[in-house]
Amino acid sequence: MDGYYLPDQLFRCENCHPECLTCFDSPENINCMTCSAVKGLELNGAPPTNCKCIQTNYYLDNLTNPLNVLCKICDTGCLTCEFYSYNCYTCDYGYYHVDDDHCL
Repeated sequence: MDGYYLPDQLFRCENCHPECLTCFDSPENINCMTCSAVKGLELNGAPPTNCKCIQTNYYLDNLTNPLNVLCKICDTGCLTCEFYSYNCYTCDYGYYHVDDDHCL
């Protein structure tokens, strides 16, 4: 069943990490086999791995509410960001890094 996995020693299903659609390990470990496309997520490499946002200028907000993982848009000027909208990893065309994590 999507969103759950069956531990080896237990006889009941456990929840996957909120990023995962399907997984093979505990919710403390982000071991996704597939991600929720409905939430705008895709695998961040070969499984098992974590998920990332499909759209380039979005970041995975799993800090605000870890039980409700969402893709949110980066600040203007950020091509890619992580953890927060203002934490720019790369800048969009015509913008330049200032203060290591902002684009102007």
